[in-house]
Amino acid sequence: MARLLLVHAHPDDETLTCGVTMAHHVARGDDVHVLTCTLGEEGEVIPPALARQEGDPSDALGSYRHGELTRALSRIGATMHVLGADEPTGRLSRYRDSGMAGSPAAARAEAFAAADLDEAGALVADVLRRL
Repeated sequence: MARLLLVHAHPDDETLTCGVTMAHHVARGDDVHVLTCTLGEEGEVIPPALARQEGDPSDALGSYRHGELTRALSRIGATMHVLGADEPTGRLSRYRDSGMAGSPAAARAEAFAAADLDEAGALVADVLRRL
């Protein structure tokens, strides 16, 4: 049995780019994990019914996308990890989606693009140790 860890910036990247790969390995009996670095709070909202979440200062889109990620990985059979999530405090992610380069979102202190490399690396290493 192999163990895989796929690392992506935000929800939907894992399914759109590696969904078939994950499903293949799960079907083989491999231990598949996904590490998502942000919740995709700056993502594009396509369905009109969800348009109110785009740019929402409460980051409702991040919570919504966290739910989508949970459901997608559950259906595929992969284990979900979110960089810097902290269950005791209820924090879903340490970092916020950076949006596009040069955007106001990328300049936010909690944006993944502004992350301290040593801190982010330590959080990734922690996930690896737990596997």
